[in-house]
Amino acid sequence: MRSVLFWLVVAAIGVVNAALLHIFEFVGVEGANWLWNDLIPIDQYRWLVIPVAVVFGVLLTALFVLFKQKRVVPVDVTLMDEIGEAPSTLKSMGVVLLIGAASLLAGASLGPEASLVAFSAGVGAYVARQKRYAALKQLLVLASIGALLVAFVHSLGMILIPLLLLLQQSRQQRKKVSLKAVFAVGVAGVFSYLTSLAVTHTTGHEAVSVMPTLSDPTFLDLAIALLVGFISALFAVTLKYLLRGFSVFSHAFMRLSIPGKEWWFGALAGLVLGGLYFIGGRTVELSGSVGSQLLIDTTATYGVGALLLMMAVKILATAWSSATGYRGGLVFPSIYVGVAFGLLVGVIFPEYSGVGAVVGGVSGIIAATLGSPVIGGIFLVAALPFALWPAALCAVVGTLLFSVVHRQFQKTATSAK
Repeated sequence: MRSVLFWLVVAAIGVVNAALLHIFEFVGVEGANWLWNDLIPIDQYRWLVIPVAVVFGVLLTALFVLFKQKRVVPVDVTLMDEIGEAPSTLKSMGVVLLIGAASLLAGASLGPEASLVAFSAGVGAYVARQKRYAALKQLLVLASIGALLVAFVHSLGMILIPLLLLLQQSRQQRKKVSLKAVFAVGVAGVFSYLTSLAVTHTTGHEAVSVMPTLSDPTFLDLAIALLVGFISALFAVTLKYLLRGFSVFSHAFMRLSIPGKEWWFGALAGLVLGGLYFIGGRTVELSGSVGSQLLIDTTATYGVGALLLMMAVKILATAWSSATGYRGGLVFPSIYVGVAFGLLVGVIFPEYSGVGAVVGGVSGIIAATLGSPVIGGIFLVAALPFALWPAALCAVVGTLLFSVVHRQFQKTATSAK
């Protein structure tokens, strides 16, 4: 009986993750697009983007104050950190979702995945609070995160990521991975996939649906994808350095002895974000899920300078959003930067179709942003159609080459000191 109950719980974890993901994306992503683009006439009066961002920045501060949450938190949080610090009460999980959704509605240049991963880890941790499952906390958390990733990309291939993490943990603890653990991750993923399929009736996430088709890639396509992947990794590194720099500023500001500094900081965060959106234009606003498609649809109207400006603004807006306390992830904005860079290559070399460049740009920056070429490769293979795999994997190789060069550069710089 206990065995049957365990598998029912694992299946329920998959269903809950998929259902909450689609609800959260609808509220946070679609809601933000409606709020910023339909309800408020920002397209008609571009200057409105600045005061709107300021007001929303202050309102977001109200939530942090209400729930006694720190607005400025460490930015170098890994997936394993999420597992170790997962919220384990219904209230804490609710606060994570509420602040995450409010951040997206407030205009953050971030995706929904970070808040969802924290909530998903919390689901597993909450189940593990029951005595009978206490010893299975890590497994339940990984199975829950795996279910979320499956629903996020609409692909069962994402099960490989929690299985990889499970294998790493087992090696560290010098234990074997049990078949029960493998099946638990698989069952949660399958039920998540079926739930997601029932809700959307489609496979693949719309965020990567902007990728062009590449049915018969040439050697030139693959070579360009590798080169663009190499360069895209530079953008990811730039984003991370900016993130750390803005984070230092944010922590310094919050240490000032200013009455009501939380409110002033919220207004400042919105002011800078609104200013960047005013400079960059509509496509750079919000998460980037809609902006990427809009950018592709209007490519003919942009020159080299405009595309470079939009890439720079998006990177700055994303780093600023994350460092100033808006909650969200880097995948969606990274896709935007990758698309913009791929289109830039096509504009510079009009005789080339630019397909390999777009695939390479998106694949390269995602692989670099996720921090692990293996996890990045799994994500891309799971998210992209088979025809794009060769170009995507070439881009991953490009990021690997960049990481080697970057590490060597860091060693040289350190020894020179």
